[in-house]
Amino acid sequence: MARFQLERGHPDISQILTMVSDKDLILPPLSQIALAEICRYNTTMSIYSDTLTISPTLSEATIKKLALSLNFSDHYYPLLNAEFVRSAVIKSLFQPEKVHLQLHKLVVEVFDYERMVFQVFFHSSLAHLLQFDLSFNGIRRLFSAAFPAFKALIVHSSGIIVNGRVALFLAPDEGGKSTAVGLGPPENVLCDDYNVLSHRQGICEAHATPWGNLCNGPVSAPLGGLFFLEKTADFSLSPLKAAEAVARIWAENVRFLKLLPRELKNRAFHTLTDICQKTPAYTMAFAKDYIDWQAIEQAMAR
Repeated sequence: MARFQLERGHPDISQILTMVSDKDLILPPLSQIALAEICRYNTTMSIYSDTLTISPTLSEATIKKLALSLNFSDHYYPLLNAEFVRSAVIKSLFQPEKVHLQLHKLVVEVFDYERMVFQVFFHSSLAHLLQFDLSFNGIRRLFSAAFPAFKALIVHSSGIIVNGRVALFLAPDEGGKSTAVGLGPPENVLCDDYNVLSHRQGICEAHATPWGNLCNGPVSAPLGGLFFLEKTADFSLSPLKAAEAVARIWAENVRFLKLLPRELKNRAFHTLTDICQKTPAYTMAFAKDYIDWQAIEQAMAR
């Protein structure tokens, strides 16, 4: 099986994590006018001194309520006093439609979708967090941000190869994804939690990722079917329309997509739509100890 290959003509993807220590904070603080200009493009709404990050998708009324309930102080981003951090942030302002900027008290993120360079600056006091599994989610997010540029997207799913094609099982957490692939041959599993789907040159493929408990390395194979899981006592398959498959997958994976520039978000949607239109989809009811693999194979052959 082949590794996931990027399209020719696209720049390489660069993910850069840079630690910032107190000795780097040598620049004087930004003026209020300059800071206000930068904050115009900040996509993270935060309240400090409690260092609580508030999702920008919350309503303005909700944000004001939270602000009033906490000890609200003016925004302060100490990492901007490091020359290399401030330089990266200021450069990002020249193409706000191509660059996604997130400012936190101890973390600054600059996602450049034009050059495919994703930079994360973090204060040295957070270095120990890189040893924990939680930081793995942030690394996954760095990679997933670039996929739509290559007609691909990461999908919360488990995948297993059945007679040369991938059966992709989809469900929320605790929805049975790992259980389903665990009922098949372990050597045929792509990944039991996150997989990449691509649609290039008219071919839909599924690619393994390392982000799961059961992974078999850089494996890929043609996508055979999309199976939306339901836990029941008996096994059954019910056909699902492509539009419903698109809606379900988009809703479950929107956290990887909602902060993309409009151009890439549109491309991600069209890629997903193309995949769902070319791939049979089913609601799959199954018991925790049985899957009819012959029925799965027949469903993917249609």
